[in-house]
Amino acid sequence: MKRVCRLVVVLLCGFTIAACNEADRRSNNAPPPILPGSVDSRGNGGGIGGDGGGGENAPVFSQEFSAVDLHTRATPALPAGEIELITLSTFPDAVSGGDVLIALRGVPAGDSPRLTLNGTAISPVFTTDSASGELRALVSNLVDGANTLQAAVGSGDFERRVSMTVRNHPITGPIISGPHQTPFRCRTVDAGLGAPLDANCSAATQYQWYYRRMSNQQYAELDPAATSYPQDLQTTVTKDGEVVPFIVRVESATINRGIARIAVLDDPIARGGAEPFQPSWNKRVYYIFGESCGVGYDQGVNTTQFVLGAPPESASADTLLINFAGGSERLSRGDIVVHSTLSAFGVHCNPFVSMETTMMLKEHITEQYGVPVQFIGTNGSGAALQQYNAANNAPGLLTAALPTATFTDIASTAMTVTDCGLLINYFDKDPVTWGDPRKQAAVTGHTEATSITLQTFGAPQGLATRICESWVTTFFDRVKPSEGCDHVPTADRYDAATNPSGVRCTIQDANVNWLGIDPATGFARRPLDNEGVQYGLTALRDGVITPEEFLDLNANIGGLDIDGNFTADQPGAVKGRHAMAPELVGLLYRIGQVIGRGSLAETPIIDIAPYLDLIPQMNIHETVRPFNVRARRALQNARADQDITRVIWRGTLTQPDVFEQIDAWTENLSGLTPSGNRVKDVAAARPADVVDTCSFSTTGGQLDFPDALRLPLGGNVPLIPGAGVPGGSQSFSVNAAETWNADGSGTGPCANLLPVVKTPRIAADMPMSDDVLKCQLKSVAQAVSDGDYAGRLNSNHIDTLKTIFPEGVCDYSKPGVGDLLSTQRSIRWPTIGGSTLLTNNGKLAPKSLQWRAVRSRAEP
Repeated sequence: MKRVCRLVVVLLCGFTIAACNEADRRSNNAPPPILPGSVDSRGNGGGIGGDGGGGENAPVFSQEFSAVDLHTRATPALPAGEIELITLSTFPDAVSGGDVLIALRGVPAGDSPRLTLNGTAISPVFTTDSASGELRALVSNLVDGANTLQAAVGSGDFERRVSMTVRNHPITGPIISGPHQTPFRCRTVDAGLGAPLDANCSAATQYQWYYRRMSNQQYAELDPAATSYPQDLQTTVTKDGEVVPFIVRVESATINRGIARIAVLDDPIARGGAEPFQPSWNKRVYYIFGESCGVGYDQGVNTTQFVLGAPPESASADTLLINFAGGSERLSRGDIVVHSTLSAFGVHCNPFVSMETTMMLKEHITEQYGVPVQFIGTNGSGAALQQYNAANNAPGLLTAALPTATFTDIASTAMTVTDCGLLINYFDKDPVTWGDPRKQAAVTGHTEATSITLQTFGAPQGLATRICESWVTTFFDRVKPSEGCDHVPTADRYDAATNPSGVRCTIQDANVNWLGIDPATGFARRPLDNEGVQYGLTALRDGVITPEEFLDLNANIGGLDIDGNFTADQPGAVKGRHAMAPELVGLLYRIGQVIGRGSLAETPIIDIAPYLDLIPQMNIHETVRPFNVRARRALQNARADQDITRVIWRGTLTQPDVFEQIDAWTENLSGLTPSGNRVKDVAAARPADVVDTCSFSTTGGQLDFPDALRLPLGGNVPLIPGAGVPGGSQSFSVNAAETWNADGSGTGPCANLLPVVKTPRIAADMPMSDDVLKCQLKSVAQAVSDGDYAGRLNSNHIDTLKTIFPEGVCDYSKPGVGDLLSTQRSIRWPTIGGSTLLTNNGKLAPKSLQWRAVRSRAEP
């Protein structure tokens, strides 16, 4: 139902069904139809299951909308004698694939609801939920677009009716992410699903069964028509204490153009075949997001191994961390384990596509498997980005999150990527001055140990040991339109001289739907700005670099042009910085693309922070990132009560080390009676032992009997076949509670042994929150007066600085340009439109998805 209807109903709760339908009609600018089942204030009109009645004494049917808790789907107490209709599987405006799971509440025992869909009587199969008593049914055969679903209960003076508009979208999407990206390469053949069925890369759904072998802990395919169990079949004990064969069904489907894999314990041998499907499911879902950050134009590829918890057939930087996520362990407990190529940032680093894909898969699971009681997000790096995006912007999408090797959001991370590119380009031009690791570390915010070039000691070329160098070798090409997508043929890619209208392989072009077009270039607007940034300011104050080095650095570091070229390498005395419009900055904060201003505190989070600073390439996952989140929470007291719903576990650990803790937290939360304050409920449900922790483990925390010892970061060492207790586990981790501050300082073994680095912007005096995308400026004279240079600059230095920064320098005592007030929140569940963008006067006009139920209301 259109927004006008929602707003009017909120203001005037007594609207009749006919009035809502009229508002819906007007909002669509359509002729005034007579909708089947609609009634007027006298009860006239086509009724459900009756002749419409009529007459002065006919009952009046009225309805009103009720608010839905995004986390629990609960609504306010229903008045006696009234009924309520709600969509359970997704928002009523965001249904996909032609079906939706609904619930009817308040139906008297023994009464049979009567339903119509678009004026035609339907008879879905209702089941009664034992916990809530509500009636649930899967309604199918929805048409694309608006559908009118009506329900009636009772008769005569006791009859109650409700009507809801449900908007259905194709299973290929889009729903909230805007028009599909083009071009788009199908990968169904590579994924083993056969040739694509259409331009959206659809494939027929497949089901395969696998069993886990005793001999080597690996999986082998199983014929579902088999009549006996394999001799080396392993058994497992589910969370509910049931001992079952370790046999897994994997559903492979295409949803939102992504390739989805859904795995769950299921024993076809016990029932004599593939059907009827009766999984050993504990009502929990473990959703494995994909890591890295790519520019799209590709469907991506995964295999069944991604959800079975077995190593992928081929290793790559985009699928490294998934090996450590503990998927096989969650499967063994009875969880559904899920992965999709379009909630894998390494395929398409687009937060709206990720959120949309996860939403659609959750809908699919709810409709085809059942209503989950727990939906946990997991995995690291780019997968952590997606979990924080979901928790901040889509409350209720995840029950809890286990981000690992954390980053906050794309925009903040991109600052580091490009700053490192600029700094490495500058440092390497003067190895005499800047070959000193201490100087580099002071300017980048890193440690001396992470600022050494090991090629000096004979290490192989290409082994990036400096953190900034690692950033350049892994992701700097994502700002270069001709280099960021190897899967797009070279002839089709952008070239400023030979193919200016070609495919641009940059992160901003991959997100053009929400970033918009820069009219000056005709390309996507870029969320990068370094105007006024004084690189190395803290290094100057600390006396690590000289005033002359500070001035030369800032005079010559420059920025990036729209094609990712260094302005410092271009002719001319002025080495221009890069900038973005204030309107764009404000949009990013408003739609939650700088996290910490939304609903982040409403989701339990254990941030898993393995120490990776000293590992080449992996060291881009700097120790500072979890503390960036904490600093943002500390700055937003009006939005959240500090960091009481999130803890940080540092050390050498992986997801299985915290399974027990996150399960206990979510189970406590589900057992609470909601207080009306979600943040306080999440904090109250946190177990006493779920606190900031330093964890050292020689085995990644788990010994999987009988055949494999799990090593740090997920490796396995075979043990003697048949040894131990099948399905058992033994903890080998040593945990110590620690207290860390927002700046990463603290007391305890991790605080003392694992130093927390900073980012180049923090080393330029940005707060630890690292979230000022475009700074407010102040004059150099004001900066001198404020003591920013600790008296290290003389009058000549200051005059030179004024020529470098004629418009002023960053004033980090003030919020960033376009940031929200502390009393404001970013949009909850933002949508930018489906196949057509939501706009107003030519500008993007994001809206908030609304989950609403509709309930009957008696009229005198």
